[in-house]
Amino acid sequence: MRASPRALLPAGILVAGIVATACVPPLPDPPPGETTSTTTGSGPATGAGTTTTTSTTSTTSTTSTTTTSTTIAQPPTTVPDGTGLYSPVPVDGWGIAKNAVNDQYIDAVEIAGGAVYAGGRFDQAKRNSQTATRGNLMAVALSSGALLPFVADTNGTVNAIASDGSSLYIGGTFTTVNGVARNRLAKLDLATGAVDTSFIAGAGNIVHDMVVVGSRLYIVGEFNTVNGVDRHRAAAVNTSNGDLDATFDPNASSKVQAIAASPNGATIYLGGNFATMGGVARANLAAVDGVTGALQSPAFKQVNDLVEDLSVSPDGSHLYAGTRFNSAVDWDTANGDREWLARADGDMQAVVYSNHMVYGGFHDGFESDTSLRLLALEPDDGVPDATFRPASNGYPGVYCLDANGAYLVAGGYFSTMGGVGVEGLAIFPKA
Repeated sequence: MRASPRALLPAGILVAGIVATACVPPLPDPPPGETTSTTTGSGPATGAGTTTTTSTTSTTSTTSTTTTSTTIAQPPTTVPDGTGLYSPVPVDGWGIAKNAVNDQYIDAVEIAGGAVYAGGRFDQAKRNSQTATRGNLMAVALSSGALLPFVADTNGTVNAIASDGSSLYIGGTFTTVNGVARNRLAKLDLATGAVDTSFIAGAGNIVHDMVVVGSRLYIVGEFNTVNGVDRHRAAAVNTSNGDLDATFDPNASSKVQAIAASPNGATIYLGGNFATMGGVARANLAAVDGVTGALQSPAFKQVNDLVEDLSVSPDGSHLYAGTRFNSAVDWDTANGDREWLARADGDMQAVVYSNHMVYGGFHDGFESDTSLRLLALEPDDGVPDATFRPASNGYPGVYCLDANGAYLVAGGYFSTMGGVGVEGLAIFPKA
């Protein structure tokens, strides 16, 4: 059973010269057992599916907690820092069938091996006139765009995907995968989609994002419990069996939407619409220790609104974010200074660093060009590249991005991208 659809919010309301938009993927009606986010004693909280935004500059506390970072074994593989843009013309591959207005979309993409795994809210994969049943998750070959036999149908949305190269981890609102009970977290076989029955973990509410570092699977969202234990919107579980990590406990006051790890895994970056982290004022963006979750310096400056997505440079010196302030932003991870900001005409919903460029996905266009939903930005100053500008249509545009140096993948909803009739999923090979 799939959750009932809800319409997306309309794009763009102009207020005092600033486009104020709201374009987080719509949360479906919760599956059985879903609870709302209500926290006692952990700071301000919002209910499930709600967000709080502001267009003013965030104020950070002068109090700063600094901890000694411990490097985690088996750091995450970073995107190769090569050179050269991706082609603006995607592979003619499978996407999703949009069967009603504004209720099907791709919200997470993850490249693993020769495939991209795409999750979101949909019940059919589509390529031209061909369709195939897929419930909120599918796998597509990078080189050809072919739909793969991987099947892992869920009864609720898939909002987060991560891989350690040997397995696939998913999070969202679902409570079953291929008929197997799993509360918003599951581990799957990369080839078949079969549920790994040795991994048992569950979150009390929606999981928005995740990342694997060594033997830890870090998850963020709107939950207040993981495996029945108090964990407010950020937690870590063991990648092998799903056991809760007893030490990692950042304690965010409200929704955490995005997560990223430093190249050595010692620092975890959290973005969302929270006001405090670990009881200390941190508006929308924070760095925490990868082992304990304790708040770290710096306090990032000029974080103007909810953080939608995060990506870290391969050397760890820069943190890139997509924000509801319609902007891609670059911060210095040493001192928290904001280095540059690049404005679009709609929410900057996704960012990824790859091959010495920062790719940003958004809706509503760029500099009044309503055909644009994806740009390549220079990492040093945020200036858009003049050649990578694949035209697209459709709302809500690009929600999610991933790249591995050879391919860039964009997900969301659009019926064409770069002149190719891909629907919601575009695979760009390196030019």
